[in-house]
Amino acid sequence: MKASDLDTAIRAVCPHIDGVSIGRVDDKTTWRIDFRAEAIAEERAAAATVVENFDASALDTPELSPLERLAELMIEKGLLTQAQVDEALS
Repeated sequence: MKASDLDTAIRAVCPHIDGVSIGRVDDKTTWRIDFRAEAIAEERAAAATVVENFDASALDTPELSPLERLAELMIEKGLLTQAQVDEALS
């Protein structure tokens, strides 16, 4: 399971987000959901419930540097390929 699974689970109940951020895997108070202005209260509550019930121990995402997190996000969004990232970091 990856951090993108959390993003997908939240988008299923609240499509009006820009994304999610996981600070420390073992501390959900460091997790953040970036809601869009049009996210209604019910969606926000449902998203919070997803976070509350998400099994953090299932996350296999290693601690990443900010640059690595950005690269991972850009790959997930289809803005870069893994090959492009590998080339840039080599």
